[in-house]
Amino acid sequence: MNGATFQYNKIGGSVKAPSSKSYSQRMILLSAISGNPVTLRGISFCDDETAAVNMARDCGSEITTDGDALTIEPHFRCPSRVNVGESATLYRISMGMLAAMACKTEFVGAPSLAGRPMEPLIHALERAGVRLLRKDDGFYSMDASERKNIEFHMDQGISSQFISSLIFYNAAAGNDLPLNTTTEPVSASYIDITLQALDMFGYGISREEGVFQFTGKHVGGKEFQVEGDFSSALFPVVLGSLCSQDGVRITGLNPGSRQADRIAMDTLVKASTGISAKSNGKNLEIEASKSDFELIEVDASQVPDSCPPISVIGIFSDNGIRILNYERLRAKESDRVSAIKEIVTGFGAAFSEGNRSISVKRGINVFPEEYHGNDHRMLMSAITAGLVARSSTKFFNLDVVRKSYPGFLNDLKLLGVSAKPV
Repeated sequence: MNGATFQYNKIGGSVKAPSSKSYSQRMILLSAISGNPVTLRGISFCDDETAAVNMARDCGSEITTDGDALTIEPHFRCPSRVNVGESATLYRISMGMLAAMACKTEFVGAPSLAGRPMEPLIHALERAGVRLLRKDDGFYSMDASERKNIEFHMDQGISSQFISSLIFYNAAAGNDLPLNTTTEPVSASYIDITLQALDMFGYGISREEGVFQFTGKHVGGKEFQVEGDFSSALFPVVLGSLCSQDGVRITGLNPGSRQADRIAMDTLVKASTGISAKSNGKNLEIEASKSDFELIEVDASQVPDSCPPISVIGIFSDNGIRILNYERLRAKESDRVSAIKEIVTGFGAAFSEGNRSISVKRGINVFPEEYHGNDHRMLMSAITAGLVARSSTKFFNLDVVRKSYPGFLNDLKLLGVSAKPV
């Protein structure tokens, strides 16, 4: 089904959050260089996770699956070629890891990824003796056969993925020379996730005042549960908070998660009259029913993936929402500032752009005739807005949701939504 309209009589029910690909991709890469078979449970097998699994296979791993369980038996060999798909996380972090393993590798991927910034990471690795050549397709070929351990320097204000890549390099290479960073980090939680994943797999990394240092190895685990993704969980939460009298329940979340989007979820709980969180210490459940909202404010430099679904609340809220440091959204899978504006104005809401923030507030009741999805999070946001507006909008390119939330359309069905192919 490539296109559909969506309708409902009543919204309600329970769904489980899909796996956090921020965790799963890192864990799959580490499994490929570990000394023992590793089983990861709770995998949703989104496109980005599948790309990481294929990379592990290209690195010699034997892969078996059983439902949502993935077992990786490593037999590491340097891959001659890896396909990173559309995942900037996989591209950047695997480059550091494969460089540490002294590999000669050609990177390929989706054309949309080829233009994403890489230069600071490239320059850092070149200083470590890694030879990198940009090909005609925009991706790099790498020869790390003469790589060496050096003291790295990187600005944390450019990309957390560059920092994570160099931390992976130091861990995999056993480089105990420091990684020195400057400025405050953007998306700092992703660095926290990197450090947590490495610790789970037996790599010690210290962090003190912006200096990261490999401190040795310890015994790592062999079986892990991948936690649910907070940014994806926001979609059913927003839908429930704007449409459901009976309530929508989201399970599979970690109350102690280091995902920054947990902050965005907490913000919604505090700003709403109908969203609540319940934890038993190990599992967190979110319940969302029809709500009124205070003004919601989020920082795109810390929670960029939360901004699209939260913008939907602004369309139907008198108090609206405000997104700070929104320029961070321009360098995602699409220019999400323009994409948010397209959805917001298409559904009749007011959109304003200032020096440091963009704002969305309720306007008139209209909806677009069609919406063509090129960005997974923007399409899911548009469908959510269409349901709230009870629109007859025709949505196309539905397959793009598989990049992060492959079960999105099925979860909508579980919550009472019907799809009519067009």
